[in-house]
Amino acid sequence: MESSVFGDPTRETSAAPNFFLDAYSPTTFSKLSNGTRNWVLRYNGTLSPTWLVNASLSWGHNYLTETPSSPDVFQVFDNTGAGCWVPTVSQLDSGVTCPAQAGNLGWLGTQVTGLYNHQGLGYYENTFGDNWKLSFGTQKVMHLLGEQTLSAGYNYERDGYGGSRQATGGGIPVPPGLEAASALPTGLTDFADQFELDAASAWDIPSGVVANIPGNGPTEVLLLQTRGFFSTPAFQTYERYHAIYGNDSWAFGRHLIINGGLRWDQERLIGSKYLNPLNNFTPTQIHYTFTDNWSPNVGISIDPKGDRKTKIYANYGRYGYALPLDAAIRSLSNEEDAFFAFWQPPFTNPNPGTPCDAVSNPCQLALNPDGTMTPSFTDSTWLTPFFAASLQGGEAIAHGTKQMYLEEYVGGIEHELPHGIVVSIRYQQRRLRRIVEDQSGVSPEANLVGITQQFEIGNPSSTSDLFTNVDETVYPVGGLPASCPILPGTSPPSPAGGTIFNPYNTSQGLADICVNNPATAGNVVPDGKPDGFVNAVRTYKAIEVELTKSFSHGWQWRSNYRWSTLVGNYEGAFRNDNGQADPGIS
Repeated sequence: MESSVFGDPTRETSAAPNFFLDAYSPTTFSKLSNGTRNWVLRYNGTLSPTWLVNASLSWGHNYLTETPSSPDVFQVFDNTGAGCWVPTVSQLDSGVTCPAQAGNLGWLGTQVTGLYNHQGLGYYENTFGDNWKLSFGTQKVMHLLGEQTLSAGYNYERDGYGGSRQATGGGIPVPPGLEAASALPTGLTDFADQFELDAASAWDIPSGVVANIPGNGPTEVLLLQTRGFFSTPAFQTYERYHAIYGNDSWAFGRHLIINGGLRWDQERLIGSKYLNPLNNFTPTQIHYTFTDNWSPNVGISIDPKGDRKTKIYANYGRYGYALPLDAAIRSLSNEEDAFFAFWQPPFTNPNPGTPCDAVSNPCQLALNPDGTMTPSFTDSTWLTPFFAASLQGGEAIAHGTKQMYLEEYVGGIEHELPHGIVVSIRYQQRRLRRIVEDQSGVSPEANLVGITQQFEIGNPSSTSDLFTNVDETVYPVGGLPASCPILPGTSPPSPAGGTIFNPYNTSQGLADICVNNPATAGNVVPDGKPDGFVNAVRTYKAIEVELTKSFSHGWQWRSNYRWSTLVGNYEGAFRNDNGQADPGIS
């Protein structure tokens, strides 16, 4: 019996000598306290010379606590020297264009050369996790038509991960006017995690507040709240995992060994949901269980001469992937957000009683003595409603969704030369066979013209049918018929009250889009037609040649050469293209 303990408490600060290169003030600093504590108890025993048993119990605890240096200061990025943004919503003037310039990323993009953090840490998340694991295993050697080594075992994991979402500056009681204009429930508190100070001309929204921008001179500016969250800051998620396995290694004399086994596992994800978006701390749980996941494996090894000098082998295995609790946090819990609302920055009015105007009465940006600003959030300071809000109580997982898994094929030959030198050549292939992802039945262009995306987690493939497909018709620029179905609130207006249209600048020569079924498009209702996804592909192939010599006579040797390819359309649990570490919900 043995036991071990490990811990690595860490303390650090984000302050650095060169902070001024991308941050304006020390209000962006924070201190971190993080680390792990791990403990394991293992037992290994022999019931007989041919019968082994083992068991283990382990606990792992991790934590991350971030303490902002200025918890009362909202985060504001200064974007005024960064070129311009291309408009992203139809409520904003669709005729505004972004000048072509180096670094301009176009749609939803900006020339980021001049972007820096003016103040505040912004969003931070203090978390903790506990992972308990219990396992039992046994191995028995038997002599029946050769020598058989039978093994079986059971694993159980009980994991929890929780914490709190926070943002410097504190929560904003949403003004009644903004609530009504954005169709939000009353009494909400919005935890704004980031603002941007933008040039008003880039959005064609007047604010009347003027600031001296280096290189631009007096410039009319406004505050863009890029994101805020309404959900209760505290969250707690859980996982329950069971696995049972059995394996047999059967040796027929000195020439042949056959391996075969089967593993069954089951994973249950449990999220924490709150009864309403009014910061009610009464939790209910929504959950999903990935059941009946079977992973077979089989292999064969041949020793042609039986002298333990040569081995020819081949193996096949299926390997499942258990989703981390990130999916339970982001999809099985409340994540209530709002995006893109404009506010008037804090200002001083040289002529009190006279409305701010960039020409006749230019109000100046008001800064505190340390250079930071303190925004005001009232009915008189918000300029536009939120462009989008998400107040759903958790994302559904489609019935029958199974675990992600891949299949692996391995084959090769090894031969021992004189003096202990071993040469080998091996082929390996891994194929992704099934994935778990969140999906929407709304096409990109339909979403951009106002069709609400509804999501459901499942196993997307070319035959998936979870949604009502978007029925859309493409017309030449300016050729949208008056009979196009109406979606109130969009622009440009029509006599009927507004039509679905192409939000891209029409000077780019792009077509107009008419969605013919705006009332049902994207609903989580099968319509008998595939949803338009493709089969996920990720295939790894490799050939490896290796030459080794174990340490003897004062020297050893290891060398190998590998030729491999990796192709496909799906990266997996981590999205390298956008750095999104959200397994199953990217």
